[in-house]
Amino acid sequence: MDSFKYAAEEIGAEVLVLPSDYDVDKEVANIDLCVTEQVDGLCMFSFNENGAALAAKKMEEAGIPLIVPDSVGQALNKGADLAACVDFDWEEMGRMYADWMAENTTGDYVIITGNFEHYPCIYVNKGMEERSKELGVNKLLDIRDADYNPDKAAAAAEDLINGGLDFETIFVMQEEMASAVVRVLKNSGKLNNPYKVITQNGQDMGIEMVKNGDVQMTISSSPGLEGYICFRMLYSQYMGKIDYLNEQKMIPIAAVEQEDTENPDPKVIIPWHRNEIFKELTAEFYPELMWY
Repeated sequence: MDSFKYAAEEIGAEVLVLPSDYDVDKEVANIDLCVTEQVDGLCMFSFNENGAALAAKKMEEAGIPLIVPDSVGQALNKGADLAACVDFDWEEMGRMYADWMAENTTGDYVIITGNFEHYPCIYVNKGMEERSKELGVNKLLDIRDADYNPDKAAAAAEDLINGGLDFETIFVMQEEMASAVVRVLKNSGKLNNPYKVITQNGQDMGIEMVKNGDVQMTISSSPGLEGYICFRMLYSQYMGKIDYLNEQKMIPIAAVEQEDTENPDPKVIIPWHRNEIFKELTAEFYPELMWY
C-alpha cells in the first residue's frame, strides 16, 4: 500500500484506503462506497476471489477501472471484466527452485508449504515438481503443510529428518518459517550437513540468512514493486493510455544466492519499500506505463 501511495504521489493523486479486515460484509460495503463516491479507479486486494469477482461486476457497471493484485489470476473469467490481475509468477518460481536444485544438488527434496489451499503454494509446488521431473535430477519425496506457522514448520522439519527419508534439500514457503527450520537443523548439527534450506520472499530476514549461509537461495518478490506497478497500471487505464482487459500481469522476480548479497543489485534484491528502482524496473518490464 505504501508503494501504491508512493506512485500516486508522483502525480499528486489522492489515495483513499478502505480496509476490510478480512470481513466479507465490510469488503462489500467498501466496494459499494467506491461506486457511490465515483472514484476514478480501484485497486483491490481481496482475501478471496468472490470479493474480487463482485468488485469486477460492480466496477464494470459503474465504468470504474479495476486492478486486482495478488489474486494469482483467480479473479479472471468470473463473468465480469476488469483491467488486470497483478501478481508474481508463482509457477515460474517453482521452476526456478527446481533449476537451482538440479544445478547445485544431487539429492532429493521435501517441501514445507504454507497452506495446501493457498494458490501461491499450489502453483509453486506444481512448478517445482513438474520441472524437477522434467530435469530428472531431484525427486520430490514429501510435502508438509505448516499453515504459515514457524512452530509448525519447525515440527514438520523435525518429523521429516527423523522419518527415514533420504533427501538433501528442504524448500520452505516463507522466510519466517525457514528461520524456524534453520534453527532446528542448527540445533541438531545438520544444517548444510547434509540438509540445505531454500525459501521464498526476499525480505531483509531472508537476505541475511542467504548472506550468512543458513539458507542457500531465496527468490526476491517485492510487494513494494507490485504496489508501484499497480498504481501506474490503474492510472494509465483511467487516462486511456493502455487498454488492458482481463489480463494477467506478472511482477519481476529474481533468484538470490550468497554471491548476490555481497554487492547487492536492487534489480536482484528488489527493495520491499518505496525506492527509485521501482521506476526503472517498471520501464524495463512495462514501458507502456511510463508515458508520464
